[in-house]
Amino acid sequence: MATAVNNQPKQKVILIDGECILCTRFSKLVLRWDKKGQFLFSSRQSEQGRVLLREFALPPDLDSILYLEDGQLFSYSTAVLKVLPQLGGFWKTLRLLLLVPRPIRDGVYKGVAAMRYRWFGRQEEAVFCELPSP
Repeated sequence: MATAVNNQPKQKVILIDGECILCTRFSKLVLRWDKKGQFLFSSRQSEQGRVLLREFALPPDLDSILYLEDGQLFSYSTAVLKVLPQLGGFWKTLRLLLLVPRPIRDGVYKGVAAMRYRWFGRQEEAVFCELPSP
């Protein structure tokens, strides 16, 4: 059985840049549409976020939303396209974008990520959305 953060099985964890306004808007969108309450959130600047980054040998300044499900980590466009279809309804149609070759999807994602602070701004302090303790 795969385990995730805090040794809790079957978690669906979304790790965001807590200083990024676009990232926090993504989190709010997921929270609003997640009727099953299936996702947990953390910022990469939080203690649990830093632990997760170390666990997967990732740099603390990685320009990607990360999605951890059943011990498997997804990044860049794949992370977003794994999360949104699980919200149900019209969000399911976004699953089709996984058919676009990953280098193309990730190229677009990385372009937006590089400009996100300029386009959407930056929060003065990181938003810390800690995962619950076991």
